[in-house]
Amino acid sequence: MTVQEAIKILADEAEKLEADANDVKGIVRQLVVAHGLGFYAWFCVCCELADRAAQREGYRDQFERALRQPDL
Repeated sequence: MTVQEAIKILADEAEKLEADANDVKGIVRQLVVAHGLGFYAWFCVCCELADRAAQREGYRDQFERALRQPDL
């Protein structure tokens, strides 16, 4: 299994549990810890969730979404 596949699997599971990219409910943290992983895994899964949310809005990824947002 590649790192990308592991991130996808964890992100799929996190989405099923209604996690968000900010991990407000701690769902991603719980998944990562349950698999004996740490901060970098948590960060990668949260980034994947952010990219998926941006793609649902029609952007390529979160980076493109952030670039196109008007200054706040």
